[in-house]
Amino acid sequence: MREHTQRNSAATAIVVLAPLALLVASAGFYSQVSARSFRDGRSQLKAQLLSPRADEFKKALASLVDQNEQGTLELWEAALSNSDPQLKARAWSKYQSLQLKLVRNELVPQIARIAARAETVSRLASEDRLQFSIWSSAGDETVAAAPPKLIQRLRNAGISVDVIYDSIAEWQKANARGEARATAITPDAQAPAITQSQVRIAVIDLEDSTLVPTRSGWLGDRENILMSRGSLIAYLDIFSSDGSSESINSHVKDQYLGRGFKLVGFYEPDEFADVAPQLFPGKIFAAGSRSIRASATVGQALADGGYHSYEETRNEFKSLADSHPDLARYVKLGTSFEGREIFALKITRNAELDDSSKPDALITGCHHAREWISVESPV
Repeated sequence: MREHTQRNSAATAIVVLAPLALLVASAGFYSQVSARSFRDGRSQLKAQLLSPRADEFKKALASLVDQNEQGTLELWEAALSNSDPQLKARAWSKYQSLQLKLVRNELVPQIARIAARAETVSRLASEDRLQFSIWSSAGDETVAAAPPKLIQRLRNAGISVDVIYDSIAEWQKANARGEARATAITPDAQAPAITQSQVRIAVIDLEDSTLVPTRSGWLGDRENILMSRGSLIAYLDIFSSDGSSESINSHVKDQYLGRGFKLVGFYEPDEFADVAPQLFPGKIFAAGSRSIRASATVGQALADGGYHSYEETRNEFKSLADSHPDLARYVKLGTSFEGREIFALKITRNAELDDSSKPDALITGCHHAREWISVESPV
């Protein structure tokens, strides 16, 4: 009797486990089908957003407004590039109310402490093509600047994530106040110990250089090339360093030797003034030494109010618009990568009206991050 019962139990186990096996197998199948259906659905929606047919476009736009998944910005790009001007205007009207939320959700990084190795974070980010920056990593803990989409992706994978600061700008303010938490997570490249700006002239022979394919083939701004003769160039290099030989040698290795550049010499300005005529016949280097020394006073001039900061410029533009509402209007153009407001001051009679018949003159400043002095032109 017991033997018969055991056989029945075994049979029951087989009957129960078989459907479970089918469920497990089908789960993987339906997961693949679901992912494929999701991609196909987005492709179809994108095609509808590019369609000049008003009924098809409006239906797709209504669907897009409710979406908040990774890649939604790409779909908005399709809607905003529709060939029909009226449909494009309709898309812009909807997009302006959602722009800040969408950009922050997909692009603006938060500073987070992640309970996972850097390799794990990199793998999950690459699967969804999400950009991020690792600040530090030790064992199973990683501090990174990551967009909310990546943070949600990590949490969905069962990884604990603690958002320390909502943006890099927020961390910068906390770091400036000396908050211990902000200071503790400061990346090595931004450590307070590295405070000096070093100025050197790197003389490079491009013909003898063997550029490493996986690294950038150029140093930086071509406007920093002081002199050239054949394959030889003199490049102005301004970099952060504590001034020690170890620090400077490390910079030379990372910036030049490690990238395959043939370095003929790495001179201080006074040294280069002596060798320039031999390396570049007919040319001298002297006048630049004054401007280089003067550049060290720029930071102090900014601190003393000699130039407008971001906050001062924004406040001044707002004040002008408030004081002269008939002639000026403060305009928000969007947000930067770090979540700061991109703004402008519109100056015209009846500034609140958008009159396309008027001729326009555009004055821009600080559109390149390094050119902060260009803020003074529009101000």
